[in-house]
Amino acid sequence: MDGNGFAKRYLAFAALFALVFVLFAIRLITYELSLKEQITGRMYDGTTYQYEVSIPAKRGDICDRDGKVIATVREAYAMTFNYYAMPGDIHENNRSVLVALEALEEMEKNDAEKRFEPDYAKDYFPFDGKYPNLTPKASLSDKTSSDYKTYQLVLKRREWEVDRPGELIDKYVKKYDLLGEEGGKRIYTDAEIDAILRVRYNMNAEDFGVYAPYVLCDSVPLETVAYVREKNAVGIEFPQSRYRQYNYPGYLSHILGSVGYITSDTIDYYTELGYPINSIVGISGIEALFEEYLHGTDGVAEVVEDAEGRIISRVVKTPPKHGKDVWLTIDIDLQVAAEDALEEFAKRYCKGEEAGAFTAVDPSNGGVLVLASYPTYDLTTYNANYNALLKDPAKPLTNRVLYGTYTPGSTFKLGMAVAALEEGEINENTTVNCPGVYTRYSSYGLKCWVYPDQHGYIDVKQAITVSCNCFFCEVGYRLGIDRMNEYCKIYGLGQPTGIELGEAVGILAGEEYRSAHGLGNWYPGDTISAAIGQSDNTFTPLQLSNYVATLLNGGTRYNVHILDSVRENYTDEIIEKYTPYVASSTPIGNYSLSVVKEGMRSMIYNSYTASTYMKNVPVTVGGKTGTAQTNAANDNGLFVAAAPYNDPQIVISAVLEGGASGLYCSGIAAQVFEEFYGVREAAAENR
Repeated sequence: MDGNGFAKRYLAFAALFALVFVLFAIRLITYELSLKEQITGRMYDGTTYQYEVSIPAKRGDICDRDGKVIATVREAYAMTFNYYAMPGDIHENNRSVLVALEALEEMEKNDAEKRFEPDYAKDYFPFDGKYPNLTPKASLSDKTSSDYKTYQLVLKRREWEVDRPGELIDKYVKKYDLLGEEGGKRIYTDAEIDAILRVRYNMNAEDFGVYAPYVLCDSVPLETVAYVREKNAVGIEFPQSRYRQYNYPGYLSHILGSVGYITSDTIDYYTELGYPINSIVGISGIEALFEEYLHGTDGVAEVVEDAEGRIISRVVKTPPKHGKDVWLTIDIDLQVAAEDALEEFAKRYCKGEEAGAFTAVDPSNGGVLVLASYPTYDLTTYNANYNALLKDPAKPLTNRVLYGTYTPGSTFKLGMAVAALEEGEINENTTVNCPGVYTRYSSYGLKCWVYPDQHGYIDVKQAITVSCNCFFCEVGYRLGIDRMNEYCKIYGLGQPTGIELGEAVGILAGEEYRSAHGLGNWYPGDTISAAIGQSDNTFTPLQLSNYVATLLNGGTRYNVHILDSVRENYTDEIIEKYTPYVASSTPIGNYSLSVVKEGMRSMIYNSYTASTYMKNVPVTVGGKTGTAQTNAANDNGLFVAAAPYNDPQIVISAVLEGGASGLYCSGIAAQVFEEFYGVREAAAENR
């Protein structure tokens, strides 16, 4: 073969090889573009990218009974880096990082009112100091530390091998040309290099890439978005975000509950309902209970970008459907007054751990006006402080108002008085002798609180006023445990209140309870103890309020509820209105009620206990204090009351753990009554 033939064959082979190479390259590029489109949802037509983005639906507001907004949604934008949208030029890429950081600095500088509480990206950077004087943290020498493990992960992802941590900095500096020059001058200052190093390392630590955008900050205002746009920084995106704003931070926290991302144990449930996997949902409390109303449906917008990542157009294809507003029966002003007073009196009078609870209900329909538990916490900092709250020995996460169960003490005597009057065992003129100790069924005797003094012969009104143990021990003897418990069940004691939230049921003392739990026999002496609110009796604060409301309603017991209505966001149009539900109705005679009401009124104004605190309440109050024995150093103090006593508009219960006396609980109630009747500010000046 001559030289020309060989050359021709060689050229033909080379041309074929080149053609195959070009076709392979085109196929590879096409495959990469297709893969990119599959992963990112971005369709490329040669000049622009088209893709769809979700438009988050606004979560509904949570309001009180008068429409005052307790929890709403604050609109913001997350600041994220999109891997594919980042500039190919390394210095333009670095510039986008610096512009983003400048924007955050400006945001903090201009947000003097602290409107935004952004959650910045986690800082994994394992060096102390500032560039160029960076030194490895001590934790990098500990192979069990999270810093060391993250450091090794970053090296693996970057496929770098280093002999010492300082080499890692050198590699980042080289990769991103951080010591590059332009016109004989360095492009970046030391401070800028330091900032870029930290972001780059954090990006690698969180595996920033095709599948995972890097969220630099979860909440920035529109001004920050505008700042970045004006700088023409490419690769930075601002997906819209919305999160809870609490207009009464620190109040009603145990009841409102929290929101968060769908968890692994609920993902199947929410996926079946059509929720996107990254949805924010109610995790606990009201947020979880009424999730179906509060959660809206996200919309869809189509976005078109040019090849440089600049948005050309944004068209809404499907508008979002906002969540409904949930109006509660709670009166937020009463709630604030109750929580403030509860904290004040707990700090002043509780011995040991400062703790307590307060409830208020509307006796006409069972709607709860106040549910207060102390100590409490602030939902705005709940996530950040969760571990500390969990370890706090005062147990601020415990919802004492719904899950705390307490021996009722002398507050129980109101129900026993009604039972004895209804059963004809006593009337308003019946007297019982109080010698200071009740000895029936007991060799040692059950002492009245005045022992070694005595009340002498007193009637039922007087017995309620002075809280005589001997009188009500005799009532318990005459009634017996079975009849006592029949009335307790009428009052709802030891029964679910019906509230939509979870709750403890408590214990109704008696043979039935002891037998069911294998706790031994029930003795006549136990009946005597139960009649004065001791023995095995334990109830929640909410049950105590509902018990008194039922009694004063003449035996009509409403299901306690916290939902008032569901309404359209923005228009307040009622979608659903709660209908009060009568759980049971066993008539109590007017005679019995009038006698007990007078005893309750007399207890407030004719004893030394509560009259001082109630002097500024503009209506006549009826109530009953209680002291319950515990295993702690001090007894619990309790108080139940109604205002006005003869035709109640509000019924309350209060508990102070280790508070020693119900007297102090009545002080909490007085401040709530003052708020209810609009005299709290004036009353504060007279205290």
